[in-house]
Amino acid sequence: MSLFKHLHFLLLLILSTLLVTGCGSDQDYVFTNNASGSETTTIRLEQTLLRAVPSAVTHQRFSGYNSAERLIYGPETREKDNPIILQRVPVAVSQLQIEYLVGQTVVGTITLPVSLQPGVTFTIQDPEFEAVLDSLQSLSVSPTATLAGIDETRQFTAIGTFAGEAELEITEQVSWSSSQPSIAEIDPVTGLALAKSAGIATITATANGLSAEATMEVITETITGLTIDPPAALSAPGTTRSFTATIQLSGGSSRDATEMVNWSSDNTSVEIGEFSGLAAIALEAATPSSAIITASLGEQFQKTATLNLGSYLYLSGDGGVLGFRINPDNGALTDRTLFAVSPSAMDVVVDPSGRFAYSAGLKTRAYEINPGTGALTLIEEENVDSLQLAVHPSGRFLYSIRFDPLLTPSGVASAFSIDQENGALELINSVSIPESFLLSDLAIHPSGRMLYVSQTVDPGELHFLTISPENGSITYNTFQTLVEEINELAVEPLGRFLYATGVAVGVGNDEIVFRVPLDAASGAQSGPLNSFDLGYSTLPKGGSTFHPSRPVVYIGVDENLTVQSIDANGQIIEEVDKYEDVQGVPMVAVDPSGRFIFWGFNNVPHTEGIRGVIEEDGSITSTASFSYEDSFSTTLSGIAVTP
Repeated sequence: MSLFKHLHFLLLLILSTLLVTGCGSDQDYVFTNNASGSETTTIRLEQTLLRAVPSAVTHQRFSGYNSAERLIYGPETREKDNPIILQRVPVAVSQLQIEYLVGQTVVGTITLPVSLQPGVTFTIQDPEFEAVLDSLQSLSVSPTATLAGIDETRQFTAIGTFAGEAELEITEQVSWSSSQPSIAEIDPVTGLALAKSAGIATITATANGLSAEATMEVITETITGLTIDPPAALSAPGTTRSFTATIQLSGGSSRDATEMVNWSSDNTSVEIGEFSGLAAIALEAATPSSAIITASLGEQFQKTATLNLGSYLYLSGDGGVLGFRINPDNGALTDRTLFAVSPSAMDVVVDPSGRFAYSAGLKTRAYEINPGTGALTLIEEENVDSLQLAVHPSGRFLYSIRFDPLLTPSGVASAFSIDQENGALELINSVSIPESFLLSDLAIHPSGRMLYVSQTVDPGELHFLTISPENGSITYNTFQTLVEEINELAVEPLGRFLYATGVAVGVGNDEIVFRVPLDAASGAQSGPLNSFDLGYSTLPKGGSTFHPSRPVVYIGVDENLTVQSIDANGQIIEEVDKYEDVQGVPMVAVDPSGRFIFWGFNNVPHTEGIRGVIEEDGSITSTASFSYEDSFSTTLSGIAVTP
């Protein structure tokens, strides 16, 4: 501990010591008799400086020593609260030792001189402690890399992991050094670095024989700005949301700064990694509510984004788009609202940020989502008809399929850019699908580099279109012939394989699932396909979707929703569960937390859908119906859940 801190503690003791509250009364917690007959008094610990103690600390342990440094009181352990009262302390105690514990692990300690008198309450304020480094197991530094212009400062932080896995910030208990002080000079105590000249320096923290490193790059350009993407987002309780940070430089270029900036949240239900940009929303988070996410780069730059908490379900059909609020506790649907679209909506999708929704039909429509109510406000109508839609994982592009009777072949896929400020669409390009007639579905690889399009009949085919990562345009690549009829497509969340559901007319009209292995980096087919006969006779076009985190896939077949477990390679293992007699072909959506499932029916008129709770093995329990009422006069055509 520095001399300054010692003087600070002594001054604190002189100013706040010896608060006399009376003698011998129960209210004063003063006891003048004990087993040994020695005189005792009370010590009151006011934790006004507890801000210096990490939140991980759970207990404090107190021991009293006499002038001969002999233990004569304690050790006594108390849960950390405000204040702490130590009763029947022998007045012969001349030194009080306070140990700070995380569970059973001592992570800090301080010894204070005391001067006790019988019947007088001795009041102290909880001081900043010295970290105990003897049990230090490992050391890390944040950020691991940073960027600065000349004369700018960057603060480095040291985190120690102690025996028992307790973590503690020990920035001022380690020794800091720079491999290139002429490039980046660092205060050996505080960890504050100053950029001096262009180049890269290695910053090292050392303690107890352990060390950890980070890099600091100093550039001659000036950092002119900082942006966060997305600037606003909607997320459900129990999910995560990734934010990225970008810095703009005076030369006109930009750099990713996600792991350089310091992230924080003003909502205790939303925890965000200090240097990761990954926000975790607690299951018990109140909805609707919001969190302000802040990214800071030194003292010069700060930017905020709004994370709204909530979850909504949207259905499309001949009456338009129907919306519901999802109760985060049980998946129940409330606040039903119909957003009329003329003449009908063929599909509905939501962008990854949860700010915008899009519907397919004679016109492709863009909507803004009200994060507090789920209400849709029309942004614009793009004068391009569409049957099915899919949003790029980045949220920058939208893709559609349609058939144009004036073209041969008549199947067309189109790419649109999405304005990141207002969600408006602009057509990028359209591509004819060779030898195509009736297109049925499309899906995008998680890498964002491949678009898949299925052709329903004559014959059933899977088409591959390459997506440009720069501008989102599409280029036809290749195709794979499957069976007589292909309906729905679903890509596994990690991008390792794709499922195409279809009907093998020649083998009893059985529902067939084709597994297409994919390259996880590019989305290209990486091996031969194989198929699984689910044993169900089917009507065309059921829905299928993967669970977001468990090895389970949900497939809609005629009058059944089947739940199939899969292995890491996408091979179907067994049927885990099924929901029978649904009187139609289910179209399925799972909420992003993976706790609830919803389905409606697309081939027969229905006035209600089904919701259920997903168990650990992927099976479905606690099912209940929800009403469309008179929203759709015929059938459901699309289903989507906000991210």
